Amino acid sequence: MLENQQIQLKIDPVTGNITNLIKVATGHDFTNFQNHGGLNTFRWVPGDSDEALSDSAIAISVVESGPLIVELQVKSRARGCRSVTRSMRLYI
Repeated sequence: MLENQQIQLKIDPVTGNITNLIKVATGHDFTNFQNHGGLNTFRWVPGDSDEALSDSAIAISVVESGPLIVELQVKSRARGCRSVTRSMRLYI
């Protein structure tokens, strides 16, 4: 989870997707986890199919945990590319 005074961001450790993106002042969640699996997802669609495939072998690491910036990085494997890297960063 990443958090500052305005935003609270939660990441699913299994998928690496953002499951909650909450505005702290109102409590409003901008994600639709049930329909799409969250935000910042990866989907690959083969040219001969309508079936979207997600990434696998998810590894989440802390890139920065300083007093001004916090950043998490999600690395994974996926069909159609060598690798996938997604980053989430909040300024404190």
